[in-house]
Amino acid sequence: MHMRRNEKQITDLLEIELIIAKANILHLAMVDGVDPYVVPLNFGYAKGVFYVHGAAEGRKIEVLRCNSRVCFALHAPAELKSAKTPCAYGMIFESVIGFGQAEIVVDQDEKFKALRGIFRQANVNPEHIADFSAEHLAQTAVLRITVRSMTGKRST
Repeated sequence: MHMRRNEKQITDLLEIELIIAKANILHLAMVDGVDPYVVPLNFGYAKGVFYVHGAAEGRKIEVLRCNSRVCFALHAPAELKSAKTPCAYGMIFESVIGFGQAEIVVDQDEKFKALRGIFRQANVNPEHIADFSAEHLAQTAVLRITVRSMTGKRST
């Protein structure tokens, strides 16, 4: 993906993954017919794959069944950069934008591991996943987003 301000662009995967490790929320963008649709989600990440979860039924699942191509965005915590004049203010930030393919995870072992990863990213004790009942797991959809491409951006 080409960035207009290429001095801010990050293409090194290790640097991008360090930004991902600092983020709390992934914004998942889809196309619902002709309309864009974006949802903020907790996520887990491992080796070029994001995992997100939600209800097994609803708009997100319906949209992805029709078109599984997605775009995602996330960012590490940001800071305001003060200045003496309003137009000189700015933000100090790191972000990642990417594209991928979403699929519903059906394998129960992968689903369980994905939920552990989501808990870990959110700084929740991953052992609490053992508290999920079979009924809760059945009502929960886990999506695997295989990254096609992603780029980072840093402003200091």
